[in-house]
Amino acid sequence: MCGIVGIKSNRNIKKELFSILYSLKHRGEDSWGVSFYQNDTINMYKKLGSIKKESIDLITQKNIFLGIGHTRYKTQGSSSYNDTQPILIENPFKISMVHNGNITNSLELAKDLNLTLKTTNDIEIILSLFIKELTKNNVNNKNISIKNIFNTVKELQKKLEGAYSVLALLDNGILAFKDPYGVRPLILAKKDDSYLFASEFNKLKKLGYSIIKELKSGEAIFIDKFNQLHSQILNSQDDKFCVFEYIYFSKPETSLYGKIVSKERIKMGKEVAEIFRKKNLNVDFVVPIPETANFAAEGFAKLLNLPIKNVFIKKDVGRSFIQNNHKNRVDKIRSKFDFNLSMVKDKNIVLIDDSIVRGNTTKYLVSLLKKAGVNKIYLVSASPMIKSQCFYGIDISTKEELLSNNRTLKEIQNFIGVDELIYLPLDSLKNIYKDLGICSSCFR
Repeated sequence: MCGIVGIKSNRNIKKELFSILYSLKHRGEDSWGVSFYQNDTINMYKKLGSIKKESIDLITQKNIFLGIGHTRYKTQGSSSYNDTQPILIENPFKISMVHNGNITNSLELAKDLNLTLKTTNDIEIILSLFIKELTKNNVNNKNISIKNIFNTVKELQKKLEGAYSVLALLDNGILAFKDPYGVRPLILAKKDDSYLFASEFNKLKKLGYSIIKELKSGEAIFIDKFNQLHSQILNSQDDKFCVFEYIYFSKPETSLYGKIVSKERIKMGKEVAEIFRKKNLNVDFVVPIPETANFAAEGFAKLLNLPIKNVFIKKDVGRSFIQNNHKNRVDKIRSKFDFNLSMVKDKNIVLIDDSIVRGNTTKYLVSLLKKAGVNKIYLVSASPMIKSQCFYGIDISTKEELLSNNRTLKEIQNFIGVDELIYLPLDSLKNIYKDLGICSSCFR
């Protein structure tokens, strides 16, 4: 899971490009990078680590009108500089590219292309395949037509397996396209003469942008050098949008497919509250694990007429889930909270998390609550049990790392150390999204 952004305008977009990229840092902290077209040249800058507000000062060029950016969250491959996006090829075409997702047949494609890979990143495969298909049309860097571009994307969609939302910088415009199932989000917005693509909407409204649309499954859009928009749905299958965007990844103010993320989390909280109500347990108050569980806790508490107490206060130190190894995740967990633990002594509480993946955060916080003298802990997950690895861009690479893998509900409850454990049933989640095709393979 990564964050991508691209802007095409007739005015300088340097500040906006960095502002939006910074707003997407919750989608990736391993590295970041930008490419921009200027004076018939594509300039590229990449850096390891999380993007910072002052990162814009590293780019000395002015008057940038066309650019793309990326924040990386490593789901496979290494965390080296070479695997940082964007990636750039200058011969036979000048094209820079970024993507969000995961290609499941990348090694087979590399073999078919006879590639000697320089990275462990799928974007190298996507761009190499794009170049190969484009050269079949006997075009050069100066005469790439809209038809050439869309035919090329159509061939890519036939050959690439997995999930991908892609942005490409060409010398005659900016291209965006999605996989045939629309797994990963990509939004198109506009302000005056500026077109913008981004993974999320969370910063766009403040900058004066309005959403035009969310790219559909299999859709490609090209904004040409005259700022004209061209759109075509090339290969489309049944929607399989990643529901984890609503559960965890996206910012609460983001709108995806017309649904505000915070409101969706409130719905999940209410759904699981209906299950909890049947237990007839005595509860003093609800404690959310911030920040992504806050809205689920709101829905849960409202339905059951319970107060909410902010026992845990999250500091702005980034996300533990997207750290690239177990040690970094544990270190992040132990540094990201402040506590109001005195209020839990002798109390029966409902502890709510957005989801339970590896159980690192939950187990640690439960241990703190017990040391503070809590009486009973009833743990509630606002998502179903996560039982399988994700092949489409979330860092759940093996079943063995999952807390729910090969464990019964009682075994998980005992492992975490709580008095009751309740998950949102998968059928309840599907019922929330009966009007939207979702990918729920990690819950099965």
